[in-house]
Amino acid sequence: MGYLEEAPAFYRVKRHNIKAKEALAVNDKFYLADLGIGTAVLGRRDADMGRLMENLVFLELRRRGFAVYAGRLADAEVDFVAMSGSGKAYAQACYSMRGPATEERETRPLRAIRDGHGKVVITMEKSLNADRDGIAEIGLREFPTGRPL
Repeated sequence: MGYLEEAPAFYRVKRHNIKAKEALAVNDKFYLADLGIGTAVLGRRDADMGRLMENLVFLELRRRGFAVYAGRLADAEVDFVAMSGSGKAYAQACYSMRGPATEERETRPLRAIRDGHGKVVITMEKSLNADRDGIAEIGLREFPTGRPL
């Protein structure tokens, strides 16, 4: 993986303990620098839209200049902890939050964070509920220009 990072074909993302406010030394995540690599290897039929969206959100956060971490909070994971200067924001990426089980899975970790920084869920299929107690929902198409972070 080190060679692929140097290429750079992949980005390594460290996990960040949200409560302890420190980087964790285990279980790094990897994102593709070019989604075409995944399509070339897996083909379009086997594409996991949720993973593709997560990768796109990661690339956009990097493009905006954020230092990006995968958040860890007790038994839950936050897809992204985006840091820039003294600012911080939390983001989840999922295809749709139209089902109650999915909405609970995606918003539960964000609701558990009580530090006052911004929280957003980026979806492909927006629901009618665009704000859930301070957790914004934005469509993937609006994300690059919507500036929720």
